[in-house]
Amino acid sequence: MRTGPTRIVLTAVLLLAGGLVALLPLLADSRGPREIRIVARQMSFYVDGGATANPVIKVKPGERVRLTLVNEDAGLDHDFAVPAWSLTTPLLEGKGRTLLVFTAPSRPGTAEYVCSRHLAMMTGTIEVAAGSRQTTATDR
Repeated sequence: MRTGPTRIVLTAVLLLAGGLVALLPLLADSRGPREIRIVARQMSFYVDGGATANPVIKVKPGERVRLTLVNEDAGLDHDFAVPAWSLTTPLLEGKGRTLLVFTAPSRPGTAEYVCSRHLAMMTGTIEVAAGSRQTTATDR
């Protein structure tokens, strides 16, 4: 059996490999939450770049989401809330932006999203969809 520098190098390599294996779960989550940008305009919600008012928003079970609400209605107050999940953004008084970071429920299902100031017009569905593919906000 060899001693000296060879043994030291082998020990260092094994310790480094063990450390990297221990960090793998942390590295898997390091990409952060998925970004969804919602725009409030003309008394409706739109997924940024979308043309359909109040679209179905799809997320994966347990997915981390960073939802940014942008209010483009200068004279109107808006928020974005999912009452069934006890989620709401701060109220935006006129133009501005705010964000909400949350973890989607672990079970598939649907919930209603709303603007608490304009319940009759600004409402849609957020869906927790099972499956391995990345889900996105879609038009309904």
